[in-house]
Amino acid sequence: MDTEKRVEALRRLKQAGVRAGALVCPVIPYITDAVKLIDLLASHTDVIWVYGLAINDRLGQNWLTVQKILRRHFPDLIEPIEAAIFSKEDLYWTRLRENLAALKDDRQLNLNIHI
Repeated sequence: MDTEKRVEALRRLKQAGVRAGALVCPVIPYITDAVKLIDLLASHTDVIWVYGLAINDRLGQNWLTVQKILRRHFPDLIEPIEAAIFSKEDLYWTRLRENLAALKDDRQLNLNIHI
């Protein structure tokens, strides 16, 4: 199911009075536009959870699989993505946390930020 159909389903649920939430996960550094997704979802949901991509083992199968996908589709982003994935203190996450916290406050969103 594509994003537009999912958002339409949330809109219909909200219109019918059904409480709905959304999960933005995983946020892949430099690829996922979390703010844009939240903008799409906010008026149709009661709560949004945001989780960043977390991988703990550089030698594990999860990272090897992600690397393979990145090499094929985003070769120029492998290094900055790797740096962010393996450090939640990376500038990417720091800025995103700040931007999402400001968005939450400015728009009074029920936004749960886990990055």
